[in-house]
Amino acid sequence: MPIGAKAKVTTLTATDSMRRRLLDIGLINGTVVECLGRSPQGDRQLILFVEQ
Repeated sequence: MPIGAKAKVTTLTATDSMRRRLLDIGLINGTVVECLGRSPQGDRQLILFVEQ
């Protein structure tokens, strides 16, 4: 996801403990997220939960 782009969560395909973690932090269907930045290596992203 490019920096500054926004997206809406439509499906959560993670399973087991990863799914639970994502749900616990509020990443549910309908949540709008925005990419704020990337790590220097490019493998991690900083995501802001905008709205639900």
